[in-house]
Amino acid sequence: MTEPRQEPETADLRRAYRDLQEAGSPACPAPETLAALATGELEGDERRRVADHVVRCRSCTDSTQILMQTDAEAGGSRRAAGARTARVSGLLAAAVAFVVAAGALVWNSARRDEAVRGNAKEAPAAVTPADGSTLAQAPAEFRWPARPQAEGYRLKLFASNGDAQWEADAGKAQQLSLPEAERARLQAGKGYFWTVEVQTPLEKQKLGPYSFTLRR
Repeated sequence: MTEPRQEPETADLRRAYRDLQEAGSPACPAPETLAALATGELEGDERRRVADHVVRCRSCTDSTQILMQTDAEAGGSRRAAGARTARVSGLLAAAVAFVVAAGALVWNSARRDEAVRGNAKEAPAAVTPADGSTLAQAPAEFRWPARPQAEGYRLKLFASNGDAQWEADAGKAQQLSLPEAERARLQAGKGYFWTVEVQTPLEKQKLGPYSFTLRR
């Protein structure tokens, strides 16, 4: 078992993270909701729900980054709510319009992108912890269904921002325990996602990404 560090392979990990994300769907939050997330106006369960979606969605990740950068350039959270200017409103409106156009383009190519990535995503109930679940504490183990002709499995755990947390080989087993030290590193109120690389005689497949959130 190894613990990845942010070294030269960081760029490769971030590219792999984007490959694992869904391209986008009609279920994506409205641009106004993403703008509220980016400017810190969403709170509580709504904020966690939207943030969990953004983690899994390439389109919404890009959109939120644009909105956050736009807001930061205008002063961001350092600006009191009552002192927001017309310039800020204009910038956010322009960013939202860009998000709508970009989201449409991404959705139109979603099926093609999914075929190119070749990912296999099991039903939420088929993996442990279940996809999109909220847990009272860090998971003790991960489980996933067997894949045809699998010669080995490798699990990778990521923070919601795409930073690698932990990874390990499971051999031919369809389960892997999370070491106590790694469980202690996972923080309450934070979101995480995990994937499984499947080595077969002909190709390497990917299961996931599957997300979970630790309750505060």
